[in-house]
Amino acid sequence: MRRDVIGGTTGALALIGLGVVGQSACFSNRLHDPSLECGGGDCSCVAGRANCNGDWSDGCEVDILSGDAHCGGCGWFCDHGTCNEGVCVCDAPAVFADCDGDRANGCEQYLQGEDAENCGACGNRCADDEFCQDGVCTAYCLNSELCGTECVDLSQDPQHCGDCNVQCSADQQCFEGLCVPCDEVCWLCLDDDLGSAVPTHLTGFPSTNGLLSSCLEVPLPGSVYRFLPPVTGRYSVTTFGSAADTSLSIFEEGEPPCSQLACHNDALGTGAATVFDAEAGAAILIQVATKNATPAFHRLHITETTDGVCTLGWLGWNFPSAATGDFLNAVDALQPSCAPAGGLEEAALLIAPEAGYYLIDTAGSDADTVLFVLDDSCSGTELGCDDDTGGDDAQLTLELFAGQAVVVVVEQRADGPPGGYQLSVEGPL
Repeated sequence: MRRDVIGGTTGALALIGLGVVGQSACFSNRLHDPSLECGGGDCSCVAGRANCNGDWSDGCEVDILSGDAHCGGCGWFCDHGTCNEGVCVCDAPAVFADCDGDRANGCEQYLQGEDAENCGACGNRCADDEFCQDGVCTAYCLNSELCGTECVDLSQDPQHCGDCNVQCSADQQCFEGLCVPCDEVCWLCLDDDLGSAVPTHLTGFPSTNGLLSSCLEVPLPGSVYRFLPPVTGRYSVTTFGSAADTSLSIFEEGEPPCSQLACHNDALGTGAATVFDAEAGAAILIQVATKNATPAFHRLHITETTDGVCTLGWLGWNFPSAATGDFLNAVDALQPSCAPAGGLEEAALLIAPEAGYYLIDTAGSDADTVLFVLDDSCSGTELGCDDDTGGDDAQLTLELFAGQAVVVVVEQRADGPPGGYQLSVEGPL
């Protein structure tokens, strides 16, 4: 198969909404799209619809009255809410609320945290000598202690273990307020043994100090996990969705110092991401270092990028992106739910860097294409399937969580004409 990657950035989704085109284009679309209306030589969208992708060939493709990705307008994401008649209604108004009045970001404010400007309610500002904890203004730290200007949990914070500014050494962990010897591997304190399960998604908190690697300039607190790859191949590790600003380092367990396989310290939001190759059963140590002054949770996602069911390409985690290819060396290994059997397909792995909606389409393909997406692997659950949106092209919009891996499959329809395909991914919208 020939495949040419057309770059990592093709321009953000055009948030156009109610636009204008010539009447001839309007009437050609009205033949198959009742969402368009014409008047005075101009074309626009009927109430409740919008042209969010800027492409009038598929008309006003978005329902802005009920879709959470475009609630009331293009790109207005109803975060932590449900879109009802174009209005984002907060699912849990006592927990998340629309404090900034911006309809584009939904119920953006977490009220039960430590924001002293919106503590428990929008605009509820704590006094200068008070803290906001769990959505309550208080002059005292709740279930924690005041260290300087921060409330910290002395029972598990390796930088304030048992008392303020009592730091555990690199071979210790903070357990119930005491610096105790850790399960040390390769001069690293092992936080947990994850076994060989893939995918793995977990939430952790810094448990030790003194983590170092080739991409860290100073020792940092964090956590170390052992992972045993189930098969020989390539694996992806990310910390997408973390509250902490994170760094990732991958080591192969052995005689100290253990060999480093990969390291990533460049910001992708607060997440880091890297890939590594490993033999089946090899003990791999995954080090998550946090760069925050105040400890915060991290998330860890481990994904197998090889697959025994089908051959996987790589779409990665940098979007928008586009790729082209053909079906000359494709095989028929997978069956979509929305198309007849016998089509040849190409598959590639996508990892969502942030939570939200992702637009995947095959617009501009020569072949009659079918598009379907599987969760995690080629044998995973089908998350969506499209055969006829845009005529011979296909299009899907899927909601993914940060760090979720999905397999995007482009199939040449069994009874359709041969040709090449174009695949594009945008998001989060």
